[in-house]
Amino acid sequence: MKRFKLIAAILVAVLVCAGTWTSNNYLYKPTQGEYGTAGKVLFDTGLDRVDAKLGKSATVGDPNYLTFAAAVASLNISGTPTTLTVPNGTHTLTADLTSNSNITLRFDRGAVVSIPTGKTLTIAGSVEASPHQIFSCAGTGKVSFTGSTLQVLPEWWGAVGNGTTNSTAAIQSAHDSLPATRGGVISFSTGVYLVTPGTIVISKPGIVLQGRAAATDGAGVVAGTSFKATASGTGKMVAFQGAAAATPLDSCQINDISFNGNGETVQGFSLKWVSNFRLRNVWVIGCYDHGVYMEQVWDSTFYDLEVEASGDLASSKAGLYI
Repeated sequence: MKRFKLIAAILVAVLVCAGTWTSNNYLYKPTQGEYGTAGKVLFDTGLDRVDAKLGKSATVGDPNYLTFAAAVASLNISGTPTTLTVPNGTHTLTADLTSNSNITLRFDRGAVVSIPTGKTLTIAGSVEASPHQIFSCAGTGKVSFTGSTLQVLPEWWGAVGNGTTNSTAAIQSAHDSLPATRGGVISFSTGVYLVTPGTIVISKPGIVLQGRAAATDGAGVVAGTSFKATASGTGKMVAFQGAAAATPLDSCQINDISFNGNGETVQGFSLKWVSNFRLRNVWVIGCYDHGVYMEQVWDSTFYDLEVEASGDLASSKAGLYI
């Protein structure tokens, strides 16, 4: 009799525990329990709602998303709008990869996608990341935004506004990542970005270099965004360059940035074959080539441009050359 009772108990337990998984496989639905059919319907409805919420997010390293590339490929196929969290660590690509528009890439601090030379990470969706490095590109490896991301941070490529880390390559990479036909905003934090003159070229329409204006508070002046030339540098700190006079670079801007030539024979910035340019709150100082150089610039507007201690009369260099 005791043996019969034990077997019966096991059978009942199996029947009660049998059930199904929710559609996204996050939660398990047991069969009808002591609350009957109505209770099970309510219970399952709650599980489905939680599962649907969880189904809108994923994390690299989860059982179904073991690597960054595998996670992106899987979510591309599903087409479901999903936020993919990229956790701390280096995630290396071995082939070109496209993250479709249904995917939002959310980077934890310390998470970096490494892109080897010759490979491209194309992002058609959006990116959520604070001002820290999330891309590491070797050689010709690159990031290409083709979708909804219209603002990038140079810090994503390793720029640091500390006045000592050379941020030239990171700033150029930020520019190169934006769409060729409509550009976007390169947003700078408060700080001093060290740049090598003669290297940064803005050649895409609609590019906006957006800094943070210096301000004052109860404690005094609060620093804004500044570019500082490297020692012994020559050339233009930033060059806005159209393809030709007949096809000028259109609708670019500089806002709330100062250019510190560091007493070198450099130009703060130059405009050549440019139209519909906008500038607001820009300060150029210590540039002993032409402080600002403009050649064949049309239909442009300048607000609060200040050029100080720049140019060199002995070398026929002007603070503002037009």
